[in-house]
Amino acid sequence: MLLAHFLTSDERLTSKKIMGILIGFIGVYLMMKPELIDGFSWRGLGQAAVLGAAVSYGFAGIFGKRFKDIPAVINSAGMLICSGIMMLPLAIIIDAPWSVRPSLEALSAVLAIAVISTAIAYLLYFQILATAGATNVLLVTFLIPISALLLGVGILGEVIKVLEYAGMGCIFLGLIIIDGRALGLLQRLTGRRAIESREETVSKAAS
Repeated sequence: MLLAHFLTSDERLTSKKIMGILIGFIGVYLMMKPELIDGFSWRGLGQAAVLGAAVSYGFAGIFGKRFKDIPAVINSAGMLICSGIMMLPLAIIIDAPWSVRPSLEALSAVLAIAVISTAIAYLLYFQILATAGATNVLLVTFLIPISALLLGVGILGEVIKVLEYAGMGCIFLGLIIIDGRALGLLQRLTGRRAIESREETVSKAAS
């Protein structure tokens, strides 16, 4: 949202977005604080890398807006083909694929990542980017620190600290404020109740 404000002409910051951003950043800080308080650690470095990836997503979303008039399937295919070509030399040099004997389980995992988590995901990404804009499609990056934390708990057996729970709560609250629909619904309900209360008061007074 910050990048879109300065690098696009149609996605400006509002007071609601600023409030949501600040609360979301506070949440990210609370989630990272236990690892940063004692200085350098490999886990803290990993969290910084996750934040760096989120910034990269922001630039990618803004750059991708110029392709909004091109069908999502063409955008997805072009991006994945080009990235595959770029990664091919490294895959050959580092992984030596001719020496690999993958199991059926490994092949199934690769297929699932390629089809579901990459191809289908990017079809959705470019479709949403074209219709909803860079800000909305990239709100998901606020959830990246949360997903990284939960994967650490589920796969590595890490323990979630109280500050990390508070951080997740702040991130979700920030997303709710930025989205605005929940607050709008609350305001409509509050306004309706106020009107009903006034009508009831007038009715009693008339009686």
